[in-house]
Amino acid sequence: MSQQPVSSIGGIVLCGGQSTRMGTSKLWLPFGPETMLQRVVRILRQAVAPVVVVAAPGQDLPPLPDDVLLARDDVPGLGPLAGLAAGLAALRPHVDAAFASSCDAPLLKPEFVRRMIELLGGHDLAVPRDGDYHHPLAAVYRTELADRVRALVAARRLRPVFLIDEADASVVPIESLRDVDPDLESLRNTNRPDDYQAALAIAGFMPADPVPSMPAAALDSGRVRDVRMRGFASRATVDDALAWIDGHAAALEPEPVPLDAAHDRVLVEAVQAGLDVPSFDRAAMDGYALAGSETDGAGDYNPLAFKVIGESLPGRPFAGRVSPGTAVRIMTGAALPAGADAVLPAEFASERGEQVEATVAVPPGKNVGRRGEDLAAGSVVLPAPRRLRPQDLGVLASVGVAEVRAVRRPRVRLVITGEELVAPGRPLAPSQIYEANSWILRGLVARDGGDLESVQHLPDRRDSIAAALLAPGADVILVSGGSSVGQEDHAPSIVAEHGQLPIHGIAMRPSSPAGLGRLGRALVCLLPGNPVSCLCAYDFFAGRAIRRLGGRSGEWPYRRVRARLRRKIVSAIGRVEYCRVRVEGGEAEPLALSGASILSSTTRADGFVIVPAELEGYGPDSEIEALLYGSGESPG
Repeated sequence: MSQQPVSSIGGIVLCGGQSTRMGTSKLWLPFGPETMLQRVVRILRQAVAPVVVVAAPGQDLPPLPDDVLLARDDVPGLGPLAGLAAGLAALRPHVDAAFASSCDAPLLKPEFVRRMIELLGGHDLAVPRDGDYHHPLAAVYRTELADRVRALVAARRLRPVFLIDEADASVVPIESLRDVDPDLESLRNTNRPDDYQAALAIAGFMPADPVPSMPAAALDSGRVRDVRMRGFASRATVDDALAWIDGHAAALEPEPVPLDAAHDRVLVEAVQAGLDVPSFDRAAMDGYALAGSETDGAGDYNPLAFKVIGESLPGRPFAGRVSPGTAVRIMTGAALPAGADAVLPAEFASERGEQVEATVAVPPGKNVGRRGEDLAAGSVVLPAPRRLRPQDLGVLASVGVAEVRAVRRPRVRLVITGEELVAPGRPLAPSQIYEANSWILRGLVARDGGDLESVQHLPDRRDSIAAALLAPGADVILVSGGSSVGQEDHAPSIVAEHGQLPIHGIAMRPSSPAGLGRLGRALVCLLPGNPVSCLCAYDFFAGRAIRRLGGRSGEWPYRRVRARLRRKIVSAIGRVEYCRVRVEGGEAEPLALSGASILSSTTRADGFVIVPAELEGYGPDSEIEALLYGSGESPG
C-alpha cells in the first residue's frame, strides 16, 4: 500500500443515457415513491457526503437534495470512465476519495458502501471482482485519480480494466462481501425490463408492467404536470408515502435545552451522575440518631435512656459527634451525625427533659439512607435516546443537571388557504364558513412535539401562497386546502416548480388529494381542506414526519384495542380506508355519517379503524383493531 488511509469520502452517481434494452432513461424509472436516481442518491447519502450526480449536458434530472452536486460529462457516450473522471474532478476539492455507483443500482446498501471504503486502505482504488469481471461502478476511487482517468479517456482507452491494471488496486472477491450484503444485491443493475421488475419485487414494490416510458416515469421533474381540473393520472400507495416520509424525516440536530423546557424532549446524549445521590448518609424517618448497638435489649419493660445532645434538620446538620449514651433528634432527610449509624423511630421513643428512652432495638443501618444508594457518582442516570418524562427531569435535577442536549423541535408553519374561511368570532357572510382546520392542527402539532412557527390564513391567490411557502424558517410546512385538482388549488404546482413533489394523490379514503414534497430543506405536506381528510392526512403522514424530525417514534401515538365489529365496513381493493368508530363494551360501531366534511363525526367517534388496501372491508362480527383518539381510559 503506497498511501495513507483516506479521511473523507464522497459519492458519485453516473446517470448514463437512454437505455436501448429498457427503452427509456433509467434514471427516471419509478421506484416506489421516488425515481431510480433519487433512490440511489438517497441511499448513498446515508454512507458518504457530499454526493455528485454526473449527467450529460442538457440531460433532465428529477429534483435532488440541495447538498447534492451536479457535474456534466463533457464527453458523453464514451462509457463509465468519462463520467467517473468528471465526478472525481468535481469532488477533488471536497474529499479524498469517492464511492462510484450507477443510477440503476436501486438495491445498493449503505453497509456495502462502508465496507468498500474500509477495504480501500492505502490503495488508489478498491473494486469488487467476480471471477474475471470487475464491478467498476460499485468501487471506491481516490479523487486524485481524476487526471489519470481523463488521460485514459483522451487516449480512448475506455475499458475500466485499464485503470484497474495501472493503479494500485485493492481487488475484493465478491464472496468476502456477503457478510454485509448476503445476496450481493448492491451489485445488481437494472439493464433489462426483467431486471427492473425483479428489483421492484425485492424492494417490496408492485411490479410495473410494462416498463414506463420516460414521460410517465418523470416524477415532478420541473416540467410540472398541472392536474388542476384534470384529476390524478395515478395515485401513490400509502406504503410508498410512508416510505418517502421515513426517507426524508431524520431527527434534527441536537441543541442545549434548559431543564425547565426539557419535558417531552428527546435526549441525545446519555447523562452521568456527577455525585452520589444522596451525597451523605441520611435519616429515613423522624426520630433519634444514635449508635444502634447501644439499643440491644431495649423494650417496653426495659427502656434504655440516652442523653439528647442536639438536633439535625434537613439542610442544618448537627455539627458535633454522637458519643456513647447520647442521641441526636433528627428529621427525615437530615444528615446522620458522626458516630451514629441508626435512627430510633419517634413512635418507639419517649423524650423526657434532656433524655430520650428507647423501647425498641434498632440495629446498625436501620432507618438510614446510605450515601449513593439512589445513584452512584459516574453511573448512567438516563440513557439516550430517550423522551424525557416528568420523573426523568426530577432525576436530572437530583444530580444537579440544569441543561441537557436534546433533538431540536421541528418548526412547523401552517398555511390555511380559502376565500370562504372566516376566523371564529367574526360574522359570516353568505357562502362563508368558520375556519376549523388550523385549530385541529395546532393541537396535533403540539402533541407531536412541533414548535408552531406561524399560522397564516391566505386567500386563493398564487402569489400569496407562493410567498408563504417559499419563506425561510420552517422545517415542516402544512398546507390545509388547495391541495387537490380544483382551479384554485395552487400549492401543488408551486411546490413542484420550486422544489420537488414526488407524491401527489394517494390511494386512500379520505385524504386522497394529499401530497408530500420538499421546498429546500423544509418538508411540505399538502393536506386536503375537508376537515376529516385534513385530520386523516395529518395522522398518516404529517404527524409521522414531525415526530421523526423531533427524534420520536414515527408510529401512531394512539392506544390500540381489539374489538368486535357490530356492522360491516365496506372498502375497495387497492385503497386504504380510515373509518371512524364508536367503541363500547368491547364492540366497535362504524359511524353512519362518515363523509370527509363531517367534522363532528370525529367527536362522536372514540377512534378509527384502518382497512388495509388488500381487503374489501371487514364483515360483521370481525375482530378488528381500533386506534383510540386521546389517551384516557378505554371505552367500555
